[in-house]
Amino acid sequence: MTTAPVYVLRDATPADALAIAALHVASWRVAYRGILPDDYLDGSAAAAEADARWVENFRTVGRDDILMVADGDAGLLGLIAVWAGREAGFDTYIDNLHVRPHLRGQRIGARLLGEATRRMIAAGHRTTCLWLLDGNDQGGHFYRRIGGSFEDHQTGEMGGHPIGETRVVWRDLPGLAKACDDS
Repeated sequence: MTTAPVYVLRDATPADALAIAALHVASWRVAYRGILPDDYLDGSAAAAEADARWVENFRTVGRDDILMVADGDAGLLGLIAVWAGREAGFDTYIDNLHVRPHLRGQRIGARLLGEATRRMIAAGHRTTCLWLLDGNDQGGHFYRRIGGSFEDHQTGEMGGHPIGETRVVWRDLPGLAKACDDS
């Protein structure tokens, strides 16, 4: 029997940027294996893009944006980034929700999303969405379980590679917070 990791949820700081980028890439390399080309996932370009992206994210974070991490003795275990006003037709946009691959299924992502949702509600937001890459079945199962509505589909791009993606939508943030607590 494995024991659940001990961690706290806290606001991310600019000092976390490179650790967040490393966690982000580690998560991509597992979640997107078979979805994106191995040479992209395993190459240094993905890591360099993530480093630059997270440093920039901290430069542009706004008052209603949410950047949180699950922080434990072993370092960062999970992260969530929610941007306000960056997705047309929605109050907020969940840009990233990642958990260390070997810790998936231990409710870290649900706790991060639940707390972020409570913060969205407190800020007066009523809707949120995210884009789910085609083939990310584990993510799709989780989002369905917590009430996500699968709506629009488009072809996007990641690392120079075309990829299909579906918008997952929540129009009832209190319901989302409860579903995260109950999952």
